[in-house]
Amino acid sequence: MVDLVRSKSLDQVSRSISTTSSILRYVEDPKQEANEVEAMEGSSLLNILRFARDEWFLLLCALFFALLKGLMFPIFSIIYGAMFQSLARPTAEQRLHEAFMNAIYFIVLGISYGFVIFLASYLFGVAGESLTKRLRVALFANIVSQDGEYFDSLDHASGNLITKLATDVPNVRAAIDHRLADVLQVITSILVGIAIAFYYGPKMASIGMLTTTTLMLCQIIIAQYLKKKSEKDEMITREPFRLAVEALKHHKTVQYLTREQHFCDEFNKQMRKSHNRNLHRGIVQAFAFALHSSFIYFNFASTYRCGLWLIEIGNATPFHIFQVIETLHVASMNVLAIGIYFPEYIRARLSASLIFKMLAEKPRISSLPEGRRKVLRGNIKLENVRFAYPANRNRLVVKGLTMEALKGKMVALVGSSGCGKSTVIELIERFYDPLNGRVMYDNTDIRYLNLYNLRNQIALVSQNPILFNYSIRENIAYGLSDVNQRQIEEAAKQANAHNFIMEMKNGYDTIVGENGGHLSGGQKQRIAIARAIIRNPIVLLLDEATSALDAESEKVVQDALERACNGRTCIVIAHRLYSIQNSDQILVMNNGAIVEFGTHRELLRQKGLYANLIAMQNLQ
Repeated sequence: MVDLVRSKSLDQVSRSISTTSSILRYVEDPKQEANEVEAMEGSSLLNILRFARDEWFLLLCALFFALLKGLMFPIFSIIYGAMFQSLARPTAEQRLHEAFMNAIYFIVLGISYGFVIFLASYLFGVAGESLTKRLRVALFANIVSQDGEYFDSLDHASGNLITKLATDVPNVRAAIDHRLADVLQVITSILVGIAIAFYYGPKMASIGMLTTTTLMLCQIIIAQYLKKKSEKDEMITREPFRLAVEALKHHKTVQYLTREQHFCDEFNKQMRKSHNRNLHRGIVQAFAFALHSSFIYFNFASTYRCGLWLIEIGNATPFHIFQVIETLHVASMNVLAIGIYFPEYIRARLSASLIFKMLAEKPRISSLPEGRRKVLRGNIKLENVRFAYPANRNRLVVKGLTMEALKGKMVALVGSSGCGKSTVIELIERFYDPLNGRVMYDNTDIRYLNLYNLRNQIALVSQNPILFNYSIRENIAYGLSDVNQRQIEEAAKQANAHNFIMEMKNGYDTIVGENGGHLSGGQKQRIAIARAIIRNPIVLLLDEATSALDAESEKVVQDALERACNGRTCIVIAHRLYSIQNSDQILVMNNGAIVEFGTHRELLRQKGLYANLIAMQNLQ
């Protein structure tokens, strides 16, 4: 399939990509992935981990080292307390011996900590990167396999989809990368630290736990508040980037309409909204940090005073007091680390929710390799077809249309703009299914045919062909892996493209630029025709393929099209009627229905709508 161009944002990409099947192969089992995603109604850490099934071994290993990492701080506090206790030994020999042993413990602890933190961070990082790659591939494969209804939605504009691929997927990574290792570490440190504190001084530990628990409750309340605001904040944050994608995608249109300043002002306006939201969130997070820091000192004061009281009544020693204060201090500091992770986790959950929702969206017209595979003979028939675009179901675009194109014949569709001609092409390509009626190939309903197999036997040349930013050779052979240079050149010759290609400095290795921007309209059209010819299609669809060209380019392209149509079933949409006068049958459409049909001469004799259109173009 070559190109079908519509104004919807990603429509151009989705309909011109012929390698969707190769993308889908990157996803190990699309059906299995889809079933798992559908089961994820929420977006908790457990659901994210469920999707990360391929990373489970890495995550388990990383979890083990993260737990070891969490033990290091409590162990450090024990050694640290022992170090101070050694200073109270009665003899210098005892002090030196214990100082030497404590120094060795510190060295061993430092080496172990470095080793453990490296492995934990590395393994979580690898797991996070692997999840990011799989999510991006799965999401992209899901997007490009969607049908026309999907891309007609404003929610699926190119800017929104690109933002999700670029930002939402990395956000999910935050839930299982090194930041998760830090959280597991601090949870372990808190639990072990509290256990040590209760071992050395249960009364002091109880007071410390009271303040620490109060601090944790405050952090949870703040986290819940930020969570409620995050969804709206994220939508506001995305808007300027969606605007930027649209402006950059259509930069030439923006420039010739002199709307650069308008887009700059609008971008600045959207960024200001995002900036204000971020400032508010920063104030809340700063308050949480300040609250935590204040609680730490309050914790010190309360436990210290309690410790002095216990010493006075003979229920504790200075070493025990120091040990409890140090371990509770470590626990309090680690509560802050969890608070820092909360915003990242909230963002990860929100992004995961959006991504899982997108992955669960299944196209009404499946692009997966299902259905009957057959070699087409080239007979096409539409029976009593009625159709309305999903965005406006109340307005029928095609109304009870019946038509037939026989093998090797040329059928032309003519009529005023908006009468439904291009919609017929979309139904023949099965970008949409009709509301009623049937589209059939060789007396087989199109819904029972394998979509890839069908489209591989169809080529389409549109008014504005899409070329990719590759070489001319790659654009002609796009989506085909078994063609050689001779076949590429032969297709280019049939399309009247070989001569101008060879006049270029790099010949077939010339990069065409974004959307073929380095080529003229006629050159792009001939490259598109060559791309259609090299596929050797059974059915060739031409959607006003010459309407945007000047007279000289049109003649060259028209000659190429006539050669391409020879021996193939060809359905042509034409604005310039002299280009379809030799068609085997001409169907005249008006308001979504066929009102006249016949050959050029037969229609002229009817003196109806077709004859009026001919007269308007001053044709005989």
